[in-house]
Amino acid sequence: MNAGAEVVAVLAVSVYAAGMTFLIRRVVNAVLSVRVSPAEELTGLDISQHGESLAA
Repeated sequence: MNAGAEVVAVLAVSVYAAGMTFLIRRVVNAVLSVRVSPAEELTGLDISQHGESLAA
């Protein structure tokens, strides 16, 4: 295989992977809520998810 064909193959796989990642992210975001609530953002995820803070 020559270098030109390898470059084309790498670009094709990269575009495919990026497209599928985008599609999967859109489907997951449509089905599930990926964002946390504004209150949890203000409190911090360490506190809201684990009940403790990283910074003492």
